[in-house]
Amino acid sequence: MRTLLKLVVGLLAAPLVLALLGVTAGLFLPREHQVTRVLHLKAAPEVVWGLIGDPAKDPTWRPELEACVRRPDRGGRPVWEDRFRNGQRIAYLTETAEPPVRLVRTIVDQERFGGTWTYALQAEGTGTRLRITETGWVGVPFRLLAKAVIGHATTLELYQRALARHLGEAAEPQAE
Repeated sequence: MRTLLKLVVGLLAAPLVLALLGVTAGLFLPREHQVTRVLHLKAAPEVVWGLIGDPAKDPTWRPELEACVRRPDRGGRPVWEDRFRNGQRIAYLTETAEPPVRLVRTIVDQERFGGTWTYALQAEGTGTRLRITETGWVGVPFRLLAKAVIGHATTLELYQRALARHLGEAAEPQAE
């Protein structure tokens, strides 16, 4: 009976110990990160801008989104909220919009993570070089998960792959 009790206690304690180890390891990882991905597209910068510069269109080409809803402006700047199929919601403010060359958006109203995406579009012949840089931060409980399991560049890469797919291209994001 004692052996069974020890086994049950051990099985119940194991997830707590693992979580504690993950949080402790996360304390030693940097809070901030910066990652850049570049995508070479055949579409012209004006076509690419027409998709990325209008968040209302995002659900038509980003399969993970259920909706993108306009929220009240802040300081005269537009705020949009991505509503994901998994129930997550992320709001962001457009800091800068210079069609069709530069776009800067910052996540707002998040306590677990945040940051800015800076989009730079450059003509390449008749196509576009789309460079997106994420300058972000991740809170302690999720740092190890974000760094080691998910990866800081994963969201950028999913975004760029969905954009390429929507444009009928097989382009792949590349590290810079």
